[in-house]
Amino acid sequence: MRLEKLLNTFKQIFDQIPESDGRAKIGPRQFVIALIFSLANMDSRKRTIECLRRAVMESLGEKISRGGFWERIATERLFGFVLILVQSAIQQMGDIFVPGSQLRQLAAVLNVKGILVLDSTSISLPAMAGAIFPGPRNNVAPAVIKWHNCFDLFGGCIKWFDLSPGTSHDNNHFPDLKLIVGYLVIFDLGYFDYALMQAIANVGGKFLSRVKTNAVIRIENVIQGLPKKFIGKKLMSSRLPKGIAVIEIIGSFCDELFQFRVVGFWNPIDKSYHWYVTNLTVSAKMIYPLYRLRWAVELFFKMAKSSWRLAEITSANHNIIQTLVLASMVVTILSQPLAFQLAALRFKDEEHPQLPTIQRAGVVISHASATLKDFLSTQGKAAKIKLKALLKLFTDELFDPNRNRDSSFQRVFREAGILV
Repeated sequence: MRLEKLLNTFKQIFDQIPESDGRAKIGPRQFVIALIFSLANMDSRKRTIECLRRAVMESLGEKISRGGFWERIATERLFGFVLILVQSAIQQMGDIFVPGSQLRQLAAVLNVKGILVLDSTSISLPAMAGAIFPGPRNNVAPAVIKWHNCFDLFGGCIKWFDLSPGTSHDNNHFPDLKLIVGYLVIFDLGYFDYALMQAIANVGGKFLSRVKTNAVIRIENVIQGLPKKFIGKKLMSSRLPKGIAVIEIIGSFCDELFQFRVVGFWNPIDKSYHWYVTNLTVSAKMIYPLYRLRWAVELFFKMAKSSWRLAEITSANHNIIQTLVLASMVVTILSQPLAFQLAALRFKDEEHPQLPTIQRAGVVISHASATLKDFLSTQGKAAKIKLKALLKLFTDELFDPNRNRDSSFQRVFREAGILV
């Protein structure tokens, strides 16, 4: 998809919000666009409502009273508008990027359609918000909202999300299994659950997770790395030989109810094994590089918190909190497909192994936020021409300048036998 078509898709997403409704001088669409793209341009380190109001006024060139601004952003109606944007962006951005040949080869090696990574991040709130979004520790984090996120590594966009109080366990927030059919989903120990892993396998999905240190795993068969005498013993409590580079077994979980492949890698720094459980059938050496790809979702969260001030919510109002989280989410959803498209234009054969970094995609769209806001707010061609020129100017900034340093994807490609 060319940049022109992608930008038109952005515009179609925002055009779902009414241009005017007769309730205020500033129409809903104009107000929402100004709100979202003012998040990176506030005149303070803290995302206070007053700083945001000033940034929105500057963006619109219109005066908005303190009471009038608070009344607009505190309404469930505004939250509904921003929610529409997030849901539409997730749906449309998921089909934007067509993987190049290397990603298609990797999918074939793994026998999956793509790779999803699942994680959550906690966003601290003022203590007054503890009644609606209680935190896990009253003395340290009395109020917290959690953003649960399923991120598509091949498309560079969110595939699913959920919001919850900080006290809610990650395991209670997992996307519908229909969403992950045919995909490899990588998650951390917060989602570690035997029944969940079996359910993923039952619907035709693949999974990869670290193993909890207190997991009870009976060694049913040894594939490599251990003498056969260990069959029948408990993996985590056995005194295993030290220093074996790779150990691979078939283990039974939950009183032999489930059987999965378990791979361990010796870590010479902490002198212990790091264990992973999966139903993938690829080489054991690919498991660790694949799991490292999970770090992409952490970078995605970091980008949202730094470039779009997600970690600085100062309000205790339920609608304002959720609206600002979703507003930050809108831009993060748009940033990576935009970066991928700019990369495709720069490397026209789409074979270049260096993919845009998540952090740099956030920086680029942050710098282009004012021009992107003008494009989305107007119908003129001049705004689009200016935006395209600015984005192309920043294209080189999307890539890590240290080309000699392997990316996580390059390590996976190499282990998969894909030339890079």
